[in-house]
Amino acid sequence: MKDNFPYDKLIEHLYKKHSPDTERNTHKWKYIAEVFALYVQGNALAQKYSWDLKGIEAIEYAIIQKYSWPLHDVRDLIPRDKWIAIHAALKDLTIPEEPLEAWCREGKPDLYPSPLDVWQDHSTEIPQTL
Repeated sequence: MKDNFPYDKLIEHLYKKHSPDTERNTHKWKYIAEVFALYVQGNALAQKYSWDLKGIEAIEYAIIQKYSWPLHDVRDLIPRDKWIAIHAALKDLTIPEEPLEAWCREGKPDLYPSPLDVWQDHSTEIPQTL
């Protein structure tokens, strides 16, 4: 089934809102990739369960369903924590080509070839000394 979500416009909006104006600004690009990945996975989750939700709302709904946390607490979570909370439910989703193609056109494919790769990037979290 074709996904008609405007992924190009989402990337453009995230880019304008967080303005990663330099190549060295990897933290902003990481945040953009995390939010974009949640939208993609949220859309896939909503489609799988026939929810009338999209993107982050579907992710937040899944978290509320699983943990019974209040919406305001769920909305306060950073993107990575939202992913961690329901990563098992997101693992086997079928992701359509449209968002991945949009990421290659408009996103930062040299940093994250797929926006879903952002969840595997822990390089900024590893302590320099153990």
